[in-house]
Amino acid sequence: MQPLPPLSAPVDSWTGASLAVGGGIGILTANVRGNASQTDTFGDCFEDVQDPCDFVPFDGDDPIFISQFHQLNVNDLDGDGIFGTIQAAYDWQVASQWVLGVFIDADLYDINGRARQTSSVATSGLSFDATDLNDDFAFTLGNATLDAQIGIDWSLTLGGRFGWLARPDTLLYVLGGWTHAELQNTRFMVNITDPAAPLATNSAGLLPIDTQYLLNLANELDGATVGAGTEVRLGGGWSLKGEYRFTWLDGTARSISGSQVQCCTDDQPGIARQIDDAASVKMDLELHTVRGMLAYRF
Repeated sequence: MQPLPPLSAPVDSWTGASLAVGGGIGILTANVRGNASQTDTFGDCFEDVQDPCDFVPFDGDDPIFISQFHQLNVNDLDGDGIFGTIQAAYDWQVASQWVLGVFIDADLYDINGRARQTSSVATSGLSFDATDLNDDFAFTLGNATLDAQIGIDWSLTLGGRFGWLARPDTLLYVLGGWTHAELQNTRFMVNITDPAAPLATNSAGLLPIDTQYLLNLANELDGATVGAGTEVRLGGGWSLKGEYRFTWLDGTARSISGSQVQCCTDDQPGIARQIDDAASVKMDLELHTVRGMLAYRF
C-alpha cells in the first residue's frame, strides 16, 4: 500500500536573507512647552544722543515698565499620514520553533502637525501710573501668538527581532532597535504685538514694534524603537509581514533672547524705551506606526 501524501507541503527553513517593501500609517506626537516674554522699560533720551543712544530709565520707587509672559503647553500635538518602507533582513532559525533576525529599513513619511494658541496680558492691571505717557502711547493688550509645528521626512532603523513559530509557516515576534529620524518643518514661532503702541504724534517719533521670533528646531533626532509583529510564509519564497512599532525620539530644545533701545532722534528728544524679549521651546517626540510588508526570501 502506498503511503498517503502529506496534507501540506513542508515549510523551508527560515534561515536566510530577505528583501521587503511596503507601507502603512503613522502618528507623530509631540509634547510642546513653549514660553515667550517681553519687558518694555520707559525712560528719557537726550539731545546729545550718541550711538547707541543715551537712554536713561525712569528711576524712583515705582519705575515705569510693562512686563508680560506667555505660554504654549500642548501635551499631544500630533500629525498623521502615510509612509512607505523598504527593508533588508537576515534570519536564523534556531531549534525547531525559534527564529533570530537582524534588519535595516528606511521609511519615507508624509506626516506634519501644527498647534497655535493666542494669549493676552492686560495693561490695565499694571502697578504704575502711566498718565504722563498717554500723550505718546496708546496702551493696549499685550497679545501674543505662539505657533508650534512638527514634521518628519524620513527615518532609518537598525534592529533585531526574536520570534516563535506558532506554526511552521507563521512567525510571531518582538523587535527592538535604534532609529535615526530626519525632521522637517519642526519649529516654534512667536509674535507679540506692541503693548505700548506709540502714537503717530509721540514726541520722540517712536514707531510701533512687534516682537517676532522663529526658532527652527533640530533637523535630526535619534531614539529607540520597540514593536511586535507576525510574518506568514505564502510559498515560493514570499511572505507577508504586519507590524506595530513605537519610537521615542530624544527631545529637542532651543531658546533665544534679544534687547533693543528705541530712542529719540537728535532733533526730537523725549520719551524712549528699552525692549527685552526672550522665547524658548522644548519638544519630546513619539512616533507610532502600523505597517505591512511583502517580503521575498532568498
